[in-house]
Amino acid sequence: MATYFTNFSEFVLNPPYGFVYYAADWSYRYNAAWSYDDKIQNDGDLGGQCLWLDEPYSSYFLSYDGLGTNADVDILAKARTLSWSDRESIRLFARGTQTGAAATAQYYYCELDRYYGRVKIFKVVPGVYPATQIGLGNFWFNINAWVWLRFRIIGNSLKAKVWRGSAEPVAWHIDITDSDIGGAGWAGLGGSNNDSADFDYFSIGTGGDIAPDPIPPCLATVDLLSPTLLVFNLKSKSTYSTSIEPMVWPMNF
Repeated sequence: MATYFTNFSEFVLNPPYGFVYYAADWSYRYNAAWSYDDKIQNDGDLGGQCLWLDEPYSSYFLSYDGLGTNADVDILAKARTLSWSDRESIRLFARGTQTGAAATAQYYYCELDRYYGRVKIFKVVPGVYPATQIGLGNFWFNINAWVWLRFRIIGNSLKAKVWRGSAEPVAWHIDITDSDIGGAGWAGLGGSNNDSADFDYFSIGTGGDIAPDPIPPCLATVDLLSPTLLVFNLKSKSTYSTSIEPMVWPMNF
């Protein structure tokens, strides 16, 4: 139905009260609003800036709200961890809701575990603590190395894969089903428990659309037909042109 992407280059560098306070269409969820641990730094890869989650003290999620709440989502992120002992600083979440106190929160999330070399899927439902792990795959990676993570929920199907470099694998590390959380909700990124991570890129597709890959930097602005028709924009816009069919770039950078 719709897509969004960003490499965080359009946001204010080093905001004093957290990235979300200065970013339209982003919100703190669950514990995030209490610690201001989300910062924009100038050591990103794709656009020169990245979103740094600076050792949040507990579960920490930021939702992108510009596409509303959705049940079916595909989320893509490029991230790196900054700690050898990191187990949960890189997370993507979806179908998030909260109708009252913190105990009413529910959502699915995908997590990278650098220490044990794992990718995992969890669900959080009211009355059950801690979160329930429902999916597990193996993937080893180093600190300070960018990796890609895709998390997809369509109906009762939950999938996750992670990879290095430009070639996205066809196979999924996790491919499971679960029906406990079925409605529309928030989706975004996050982390947890005193480990730091950088997010260099984030995109989302809803209603069956695939989260878009980044546009190659060499095509950040290309004038194909006339001086007034700018077809590509590296900022966070999901429509590449108003008069030309959008192009899908089958690669990551």
